[in-house]
Amino acid sequence: MHKDIPVANLDFKIDYFNALVKNFQTQGYDTDSQQTYLTNAGNYRSRGVEYTMNWHPIKNLTITPNVLYNDTKYLSYDSARCAPEISLQSHPPSSCNLNGRPVFRAPKVSLSVMGRYEHSLDDKSSLYATVRYSYRTATFATVDNSPSAKIPAYGLLNFSLGYKLKIHGTSLDTSIWVNNVLDKAYYMSLREGDYGSVFGWMGTPRIIGGSVGVHF
Repeated sequence: MHKDIPVANLDFKIDYFNALVKNFQTQGYDTDSQQTYLTNAGNYRSRGVEYTMNWHPIKNLTITPNVLYNDTKYLSYDSARCAPEISLQSHPPSSCNLNGRPVFRAPKVSLSVMGRYEHSLDDKSSLYATVRYSYRTATFATVDNSPSAKIPAYGLLNFSLGYKLKIHGTSLDTSIWVNNVLDKAYYMSLREGDYGSVFGWMGTPRIIGGSVGVHF
C-alpha cells in the first residue's frame, strides 16, 4: 500500500508493508568444516513503513530523503543453532529458541538524505554539487544472532562536484567525488570462525576519484 501526495514543490510517497515468510531458508556456516550449508530458519514476519520525498525548497535545489523502518522478527524458530556464547559453555543445549528475536541482516532503520544543487552557466553548460548521507542501525550478521557478530550502526557521507556541457547533441558530464568523506571504519559483513572467533570484511575507506561520461 502506498500513497503519493504532491504539495507545491514537495511530493512524497509512503509505503506500508506486512509480509509473512514461511519455511525461510538461508546459508549457515559450519566452523568445523569451514563450509557454508543451507539451513531452515523457520518463519518470520516483516512489517514496516518506507517514506520517500522530493523537496525543492529553492530554485535548482532538490533534497531527497528516504527512511525505511523494518520490524522483522522470527515467529517460529525454536530449533535454531546456538550462538558460540552459548554453544561453547559446558553442557550447552542442543538448540536455541529465537522466537520473537530480530532476523539477521535486517537493520530496523535505514535512511538516506541526498541534496543536489545545479546552477546553469549558460544554455549549454552547468555546474552541480551533490551531498548524500546514509545510515543504518545495528544488525546481527549471523543466523544464530550472536552478539559477537553484530554489526554496529554506522553512517556514511559522500560528496561530488560536476560540470555538464552540451555540444551538437552530445552531452559531456565530468565530476570529482569523495566517498566516505569522514573515513568511517565499518563492517560490511561478519562471520564466525573457530572457538567463538569472529572475522569480517571492512567497508570501503575514504576514496577520492573522478568520472567522465559522454552521451550521444
